[in-house]
Amino acid sequence: MGVEFYEGRLNVGEAVSPPVTKALRKLVRKSDVTIIDAPPGTSCPVIEAISGTDFVILVTEPTQFGLNDLKLAVGMVREIGLPHGVVINCSDIGDSRTEEYCHKEGIDILMEIPYDRRVAEAYSRGDMMFAVDSRYETSLCKLYQHIATRVHNDGTGRSQR
Repeated sequence: MGVEFYEGRLNVGEAVSPPVTKALRKLVRKSDVTIIDAPPGTSCPVIEAISGTDFVILVTEPTQFGLNDLKLAVGMVREIGLPHGVVINCSDIGDSRTEEYCHKEGIDILMEIPYDRRVAEAYSRGDMMFAVDSRYETSLCKLYQHIATRVHNDGTGRSQR
């Protein structure tokens, strides 16, 4: 689909992923839009993955555990000084505390993705979510445009309020 994809893999038993991320970054052209997928949490591999980025998308679910992890991640990106926003996955489960937290903290909710078993099944097969429903393609394009505009407008990705 016109997207260059790089993957780094650890061997079984290897616990240190930051060198893999560093090696992958060397392969990417500086003019490219680069998306680095990081593990959940606030560990060293996450710090390595987000360091020097223009924008961080924090993905969460509207549950007590998701909110707890989101608060830790927000603290991390704020400490580093990175612009960020939130995508709420399975947005129609759980409760409204995640949205309330984001609004109270001035964090943009970039996208809400409702639970859809068809998407989960497609993802488990390696298919994209928009293969199930073309509306996801439109939503993801809008998400990209929103972030690109924020990054372009002030060079930091911070929302212009």
